[in-house]
Amino acid sequence: MSLVTSMSTAQIAAITTQQIKTLVTSDIAGLNSDQIRALTTDQIGAFTSSQMPAFTTQQLAIALTTDQAVALTTLQAASLTSAQVGALSSNALAALETDDIAALKTSAIAALSTVQLNAMTTDQLIALTTGQAASLSSAQFSGLSTNGVAALETADVAALKTAAIGALSTNQMAALTTDQIGALKTAQVAALGTNALANGLTTDQAVALTSQQIGALSTTQFNALSTGAVSALATSTIGGLKTNVISTLRTAQLASLTTDQVGALSTAQVAAITSSSMGSLTTDQIVALTSNQAAALSSAQVGGLSTNALVALETGDVAALKTSAIAGLSTAQASALTSDQLIALTTGQAASLSSSQVSTLATASLAAMETADIASLKTAAIAGLSTNQMTSLTTDQIGALKTAQIAALTTNALAAGLNTDQAIALTSQQLGALSTTQFNALTTSAVAALATANIGGLKTNVIATLRTAQLASLTTDQIGALSTQQVAAITTASMTALTTDQI
Repeated sequence: MSLVTSMSTAQIAAITTQQIKTLVTSDIAGLNSDQIRALTTDQIGAFTSSQMPAFTTQQLAIALTTDQAVALTTLQAASLTSAQVGALSSNALAALETDDIAALKTSAIAALSTVQLNAMTTDQLIALTTGQAASLSSAQFSGLSTNGVAALETADVAALKTAAIGALSTNQMAALTTDQIGALKTAQVAALGTNALANGLTTDQAVALTSQQIGALSTTQFNALSTGAVSALATSTIGGLKTNVISTLRTAQLASLTTDQVGALSTAQVAAITSSSMGSLTTDQIVALTSNQAAALSSAQVGGLSTNALVALETGDVAALKTSAIAGLSTAQASALTSDQLIALTTGQAASLSSSQVSTLATASLAAMETADIASLKTAAIAGLSTNQMTSLTTDQIGALKTAQIAALTTNALAAGLNTDQAIALTSQQLGALSTTQFNALTTSAVAALATANIGGLKTNVIATLRTAQLASLTTDQIGALSTQQVAAITTASMTALTTDQI
């Protein structure tokens, strides 16, 4: 037994600081608990950094007082082993000065228990270096209180292991400040648990996410977000969402997007929305689409829109739709198009309309279409016009019909749909396109309304098959406008139908 270890506590307290520096390892390690506690703060501060490792873990765990812990210098703290630091009582650890905390080895920090960590003061946690923060294990971090989590500096949060971030509880997640959220590296964001994201991410935190961080989220992670968190994402950062994430959005999440967020989506992101999800878009969201976004929509996506959503599309957006998207409209969708939307159609879009689509158009809507669009309709679409649709066509629309379209008109549409104003509008070339069967279907009033300037366009074979009632309905001006070849085509049998005025 050394002289020092045999001293009383009073004698220990009387040792000078110079004498302290002369103590050897065996002297220090041999001190009992009462002797350790008898050391003054000046004596504690006098131990050299080379002497400090001589203290046993038992001595530090049982005997070191809070006042003694306060008296430790940064050099002494830096010399402590991980085992020694791990042995400190919570009270002793909490008493360490912030400079001493920052001086501890990273291995010493890594050795702290969760009880010790939670005993640390806010100032001590703030004092941690990034290297010390990086040494924390997932078990340590998951055991840290919410106050402790919130106390970490942003640089320290950014230094945490991905495994530590992945171990965040929902309460810890919610405790992170917006600055801490913004400091997370993309690898850390990618490590966040779905439970923490689903139940811990607040709307303020969602606002703080950067474009790069949003881009780091997996489909599973983003699917876990609440609709409140989704609608809180900043419009300036929502462009960071990957297209594969967009394609797996829950319908509730898609419907929760604000109009500003919808307008901020890239064309690639809009194109990634699944056709089955399109039906969940609200009319306000549809109105928010830009023409470039509308142009990115596929036929399947447009086909997935509800009729209410479709009619909410602005005219500029309608004009921007792909022709395949227009061609892919269901008859219910086509019939729901407003007059303004039909007016907005390009000739290419109008040309893509099928006969079944055109046949469902309301008469007022059909009459609103531009003449160039009418002229671009398929002959099959013209052939599918009902009598009411035929009657609704304006004289300008009639005049714009191509000869192939005229030739496609059904006898029923001509017989019951063509009115006298429309008959007047028929050009010479259009009259020349009518077959004998088509012309035979015309009413006598329609025949009598044909412009004298254009009647010369009638083919001689049509003249030869005029019904006697039609021949008798010709005005004297129309008779006078017939060419000699047309007159010669009138059959002998039909001549008896001519009136004296016509003769």
